[in-house]
Amino acid sequence: MAAIGGFIGMGKNCGGYVLEMSKGMMLRSGGCRGAYINGAMGIFYGGDGWNMPHIEERDGKNICIVADGAPSFDGLPFNDPWSFFISLYNGDGQKLSGELCGEYAVALLDEGRGELLLLRDGRCSKPLFYMSVGEGTAFASEIKGLMRLCCEGMIVDAQTLRAHIFDLTDTGASDIYTRICEVPSGGGCLCTAFGAEPFYGHAEVETEDYYNRVMEESFICPDGRTLREMLRNILFAFDYPCFDPYMPSFIERLRELRTIKEKSFLALEDSSLCMSLNYSEIRRDRLSSLLGLSVKCVPPKRSRVSERELRRMEGILWGILFDTCGDTLTAVFGKDFEERLRREKNTVRRIRMLGMLCQTVDWLECYNIILK
Repeated sequence: MAAIGGFIGMGKNCGGYVLEMSKGMMLRSGGCRGAYINGAMGIFYGGDGWNMPHIEERDGKNICIVADGAPSFDGLPFNDPWSFFISLYNGDGQKLSGELCGEYAVALLDEGRGELLLLRDGRCSKPLFYMSVGEGTAFASEIKGLMRLCCEGMIVDAQTLRAHIFDLTDTGASDIYTRICEVPSGGGCLCTAFGAEPFYGHAEVETEDYYNRVMEESFICPDGRTLREMLRNILFAFDYPCFDPYMPSFIERLRELRTIKEKSFLALEDSSLCMSLNYSEIRRDRLSSLLGLSVKCVPPKRSRVSERELRRMEGILWGILFDTCGDTLTAVFGKDFEERLRREKNTVRRIRMLGMLCQTVDWLECYNIILK
């Protein structure tokens, strides 16, 4: 994985914007490894394995590319991916999104046309966000990068946050943060100095993969201290409250995976696939990014979680909630938030609510959030 970001606007050197964003994006990379800046246009890359930004000339002007992941064409990786990508772009423009597959988030800066083209795969597996900043548009693969440009704080819709936690709506970052938009999966966004226009594609159909080995899911309930640390790490990965009872087990199996030399053709069982495919893809990417891995997931063959194990995790989360969170959550969600929790009959849903409520306190303390 890699961090990408940039800016396109009017009449201003965007070097300061690019530098600030690169400082904040530490999940997917170790900072900025390469950048291209020309006046009010600029992009940057942080990651390993690619010679980025990739730059080619057309009619005396440069075309520059940065990417997280690698697209493929007709199911086959490109031998020289970015030169071929540019040739597709020169012929098809933004329509080339319909010819790509694989896992990728790509930004192409075209100086000659004064355009910034953002593209994202149809599986939601690579994040890419954008927002209006001053007299232009900034984009980044982590929300933390965009937050560096908002000294006044990021506005969060309080009603959407309540629905996200208590109704467990299929909410994403662009729903919670009012200023931030997410590049449509399977589509993209065309940005100029005058604004940004998203366009939509089709979700990619999941193909059957071959695995020599599948790592079975085993439910793990950490102690209170470890679980609290995990909640914070998960919050760092998502940049908004997100939790389910299978996340600690998934993280532990990722840690185990790091010790395995041969990772090819290996997949992890993941119960979140039974919740939502989009949620599972986003979750897989963010959690594996914590440990610098890229993994494949498959549904579990059978459920291995007993109600007793779930209740034990729930009890630990109640303890964390009462130890540190009461006053803050009452101020945000009202005095009846605990009653709303107890009314939920499903244990898995109740655990998800509890985990996100615990994260909300750290989120409001560590992020520059304005609730409205």
